[in-house]
Amino acid sequence: MKTLVAIVVLAARVFAGDWKPEVPGPEGERAFRELTEFYADEKKIPHFAEAFVALGAAEQETRSAAGRFLMALFAQSFADERNGRARWAAMPYWGGGSRSDAREFRKYLAEEFGKNAKGDGAFPAVRWLAETERMLEGNVAAAAVLPRIESPEMEKLLGDLLVQPHPNESLAKAAVTEAGRRKLRALLPRINELCFHYRTSVREAARKALVEVSGPHEIKPFNPADGFSPWLSARLSEIAQLVPEKIPSDAMWAQFDVDVSKLPVPDSWRTPDKVRGWALGEEGKNLRVISWFGEVHVFPKTAVKRRPLKLADEVQRMNDARKSEDGHHALSSSGGLTGQFESGTISVPEALLGAWLFERGEMEKAAALLFPRIEAMQDDRWLAWISRDLLGHLYHQQMLQDFSGRDYGRALARAEHLSKAVFDEYEYQSRAKELAAQLKKRGEDFKTFKLPSADEWKKLAAGMSREEQARWLAERLRLLNCLQLGQPSDVNYHDPQFSTVDKRDDEAKTGDVINPFNELLALKLTVAELPSIVPALADTNFMPTFSYWRNFHPSRTLHRVNWVVARVINRTAKRDLALEDSLDELDDAGRQKLIASSLEWCKANLGKSGADLLLDTLRTTKDRRDFRYAGREAVARKVPGTAAALIARSGDFPELEDDIALLVERADAPESEEIARRWVKSEDESVRFYGALILLRHGDRAKNEGFEEVKTQFLRDSGHYYDSHALRALLTRKDEASLALALKIFEKDNLGYSIGDELHPLALTGHEDVLKYLLRNLDDETADTHTTDGKWKGKDVERKLVRGDHVAKWLSVWRKDGWRFDEMAPLAERKAGRQKMKAWLKEQFALMRQGKPSAIVPDPGPVHHGDQWFIDAP
Repeated sequence: MKTLVAIVVLAARVFAGDWKPEVPGPEGERAFRELTEFYADEKKIPHFAEAFVALGAAEQETRSAAGRFLMALFAQSFADERNGRARWAAMPYWGGGSRSDAREFRKYLAEEFGKNAKGDGAFPAVRWLAETERMLEGNVAAAAVLPRIESPEMEKLLGDLLVQPHPNESLAKAAVTEAGRRKLRALLPRINELCFHYRTSVREAARKALVEVSGPHEIKPFNPADGFSPWLSARLSEIAQLVPEKIPSDAMWAQFDVDVSKLPVPDSWRTPDKVRGWALGEEGKNLRVISWFGEVHVFPKTAVKRRPLKLADEVQRMNDARKSEDGHHALSSSGGLTGQFESGTISVPEALLGAWLFERGEMEKAAALLFPRIEAMQDDRWLAWISRDLLGHLYHQQMLQDFSGRDYGRALARAEHLSKAVFDEYEYQSRAKELAAQLKKRGEDFKTFKLPSADEWKKLAAGMSREEQARWLAERLRLLNCLQLGQPSDVNYHDPQFSTVDKRDDEAKTGDVINPFNELLALKLTVAELPSIVPALADTNFMPTFSYWRNFHPSRTLHRVNWVVARVINRTAKRDLALEDSLDELDDAGRQKLIASSLEWCKANLGKSGADLLLDTLRTTKDRRDFRYAGREAVARKVPGTAAALIARSGDFPELEDDIALLVERADAPESEEIARRWVKSEDESVRFYGALILLRHGDRAKNEGFEEVKTQFLRDSGHYYDSHALRALLTRKDEASLALALKIFEKDNLGYSIGDELHPLALTGHEDVLKYLLRNLDDETADTHTTDGKWKGKDVERKLVRGDHVAKWLSVWRKDGWRFDEMAPLAERKAGRQKMKAWLKEQFALMRQGKPSAIVPDPGPVHHGDQWFIDAP
């Protein structure tokens, strides 16, 4: 459904004239049209191969038209990468970033152009690649084609490329070489200047070209201190401006040894105990420092000792670090953790110190540090771009931490710094600008505009209708302040909320103010009441809540109010009515259209119950995610007719056959017998297994249908992927063969600690073998290889646990009396707890053998395995 919506939106915007051919004329229109088809179907690659052939035609117009078409393809895909016409898709692995169809096409076209283009017809594309393209592949392609073009316009292009040599090494070198080969005497002054360029390959090409154009020359040696061209000087000035502090001329460079125990929270856990950088000055009892990573620190003077360092030694230290085994990782803020996601050509310390040295007039030191790094780059622009992005990531993450910590003043200062021109094109700059604009209007957040306590909310709600309550809560979702507690993970919108940051506690289960998301869910809105919050889909305010894949990876997700609103709407609608994952792709007009369509849906579905909506989604949706989630919730809620709806639509979602088979098996419906006989013949192991489980319950008992397939997979399964499902199905048969097979689970050697899920159905049989296994595991004192952190009686503790402790924790959830094993208790108490658990189990098994009811819960909860079973039903 979302794909269809995206195509419709794309078509509508093109029709409305939002996107037009980037290059005028028939070739531009053709490029626009063929790329449109390519973005819709990647198999429809634009017909550029025939243009390469046409570049060799005898007719001038044929060659020119082919060249204009190739140039239009480059220009159009370049525009489409930025204007939203081409799709950006997240890569299918953690931390993989995004991929643009337009960029990938342009890379491919550039490679083919570099190999095949020639003649005067190729000139417009070469000029575009040289003047506009910033991607390495395009510049390299232009460099490759330059020698294959004979055109009166070439002398001007080469002259333009040499006025300031192109920052791409391949193109700069090719331009100098061509000027020499073509003996362009008009370019001699510039060729002579380039004999002293900071890049070795350009310098050597210029010295060779000088000889080719005007004969042998005696050229003085290159002095690195004189190698800073106006262009490079401007880039270094930009790098120095990336940090929020101007370095005083009398600043001291030093190592600062920090006693972190004397720092205020949270600085104490954010700051390393050794910091290298500039002492910016003293402010009363504090010392301001900027590190070579660009971080500004304010230390109590009593917490830090200064050790002055020589800048020449620092340059040598960095150059030596480059020669070490871990290379640039040694100069990354968290070593290899952060270094693996950073460029290997230059680090923040190298770029910043180089720029600072240049600004202080210490050219020799700056050259010694920077020129080897530039030599390692294929494009001189990378020096500034890499520095911008790495420092941008630092300040962006600090901005989010300040925002999440409700320090709006510091967050605004960071956002405004990231909004400066030196950060143009940084990937999160638009977010910083948007947050800055919001913060200027949100000065009353957590002050007069705040969340009430539970008692205050109860009084407020008493004077409101349900619709008024929903609107009031939705307006305050912008205060939802959630923290990600693990990685890789995500934030939890259900987190307890607090009136101040000081009260926020990772371990707290309740807060001193309400959570507006939880309160919205607690209302259990009906379809008739949804219109009260649907307009909030236009609320794009950021919440002080961000998430990430890994804290050492630069990507961060800052959450918006309308994401949470969409989740509430979708839970009620039992479908992705609010396009939860696509809201950020919509502009203001798109959001208003979504609001209108959502309100229309509410009007058309008045009076339908949650069960009705679930079945309606199962019967009508074309979106596989909606189908799967509706199926999961319908099964969890035991909605009549769920199995029939799943079976009827199974052919529409062949890629979900294993999910559907699992859901139908859990629905436990007799009408699933027929399709199960088809599933047991599937090539997919999971589908066969779930089909066999269905036949165990509902198939022909005389033929023992399903038993052999279940037996085969149950005995082969070594990861308890199928164990819980198989045990529950086998034990419903209540025959000796099924029980004997179930008991073979004890022959497996990797049940792990989570035996509560696995063995609960077996325990309910009261079988002696089960009791013996459980008692043996409770006595297992095999120690963990690591310590476990936690709380005991309100205190932070570390415990060295044994296997028996884990088993006791898992098994204690079986108890109806609510007693739970405390794995954070001292050793003696844990041993006593395990003995208490053993005595209880013996009592319960004795009762079951006597035919009496036990105090073991009949069902500890839904089965979990892999990522295929997660119920999130209201």
